[in-house]
Amino acid sequence: KEDHQITEGTSSINVIKTIEQSFSRIYEETKQSVVNIQTATRTSTQIETKGSGSGFVWDKVGHIVTNNHVIKDADIIRVTFLDGTSTTGTVVGSDPDSDLAVLKIDLMNNETLKPLRIANSNEVFVGQLTIALGNPFGFQGTMTTGIVSAVGRLLSADSTQNRGYSIPDVIQTDAAINPGNSGGVLLDSDAQLIGVPTAIISRSQSSSGIGFAIPSNVVTKVIPQLITNGRYEHPWLGVTIRSLTTG
Repeated sequence: KEDHQITEGTSSINVIKTIEQSFSRIYEETKQSVVNIQTATRTSTQIETKGSGSGFVWDKVGHIVTNNHVIKDADIIRVTFLDGTSTTGTVVGSDPDSDLAVLKIDLMNNETLKPLRIANSNEVFVGQLTIALGNPFGFQGTMTTGIVSAVGRLLSADSTQNRGYSIPDVIQTDAAINPGNSGGVLLDSDAQLIGVPTAIISRSQSSSGIGFAIPSNVVTKVIPQLITNGRYEHPWLGVTIRSLTTG
């Protein structure tokens, strides 16, 4: 009996160590793909810090994906990698309806650019392990973990065209998502992107275990169009309601 208990205890320790090693491997594999984004605005007299968020490398050409609300109305955008490499970013396209945007950066050494692999978000399931990487409260290179709490959520987007768009198939997770995580990454256990953290529900504006991520299938549909055209045309049906009278 004592030998059996020792074997079970050793087995549990080995499982924990395997999980730890997996988390470490995922972090090492993806940490240089996630960037810190700092924004500022120009006034007539000075430059004022606007805010910060996260982003990630889309391709080897220098495109960086983030949330639209992270870079909205910014005059100056600074993109910083975990290794300290820093450069300015230029907006090449944005879509308020999906809360996505693309920046372009120029680096002399493109080896710094490590695009993420993209998963099929239609295969995401409740209970699946999630790993979030970003810069909550400006703490660069932060990783948190959790599970998929729900799928198929609808999330209202900031629509400048007042058409009331909602982002479909949004992923809900209990991985700690805080201000600054926006535009970062939500990964699966294979280090593949399943979503882009974009919002939380919290009265204190800190993690309450209810975070939302734009699904990767929306990202892969919108981002190429933003790179090519600078915008994404959403299909929509206009309906107008008016009173009818008899006679």
